[in-house]
Amino acid sequence: MDPINSIWITSIPRTGSMWTTNVVKEIFLKSNFNVFLKNKNDIETINFFSNNALKDKNNKNRYVLKVHKKIKSKIHKSKIILNLRNPYQVCASHYQFMKCKLDDAIKTASFSLEFLEFYSKKENELLKIYYEDIEKKSLKTIEHISKFCEISISKKQIHMINEKYKKNNVKKIIFENDKKIRQKLLKQQIIGESEVVRVSHNNIRSFDQTTGFQTGHISEKSNEEWKKLFSSSEINKIIKALDPIVIKMGYKSQK
Repeated sequence: MDPINSIWITSIPRTGSMWTTNVVKEIFLKSNFNVFLKNKNDIETINFFSNNALKDKNNKNRYVLKVHKKIKSKIHKSKIILNLRNPYQVCASHYQFMKCKLDDAIKTASFSLEFLEFYSKKENELLKIYYEDIEKKSLKTIEHISKFCEISISKKQIHMINEKYKKNNVKKIIFENDKKIRQKLLKQQIIGESEVVRVSHNNIRSFDQTTGFQTGHISEKSNEEWKKLFSSSEINKIIKALDPIVIKMGYKSQK
């Protein structure tokens, strides 16, 4: 059996997967591994794994790979981390971040249970990371991730990682990147494709190449405020669609 050299972070969007991806990366870096990170495009990430990680015999190399899709084939040399979040909060966060139609946000959130059931059946070793634990038990969550990655790091290192990826510090990264892109637009300078994510022709977000965080990645609203984004009729529509999924995942019904 080939040794593990890859950690996949998989989930539907808006579940804290970028935080998890960066934590895994930092854990390996602090243990003096060479880290190869892919976190922007699902197809590119899967191809990168096939062309590199699968063939890699160097025990000092580790691959950290984030995708928002189900990988149906067997994933060799890999462990999987699945990020999960209350589907109601996913719906609201996706709606706000993507500026999409409500039906699209509901559809995205509805895949929560499907992802959980799919990855729970795979042969690969699986760690579930809940968004609520990232918010309220981040130090313990980092410790769990390090053990899953078979890495022993000190409490000091755990605190350093935790501090680096606190919301306020991530916001500073995003702010500086947004500022840089605005300045380039004003000066009519060329913007490299690696610097942005193009949502549509007139909608681009700054993209931090080191961490993967984008414009608007960090929500200003708390998890409990999701209803404030919607009208009464929209809330009823969301609850009707998502409540059965929410209950099956162990979250509280909103009916």
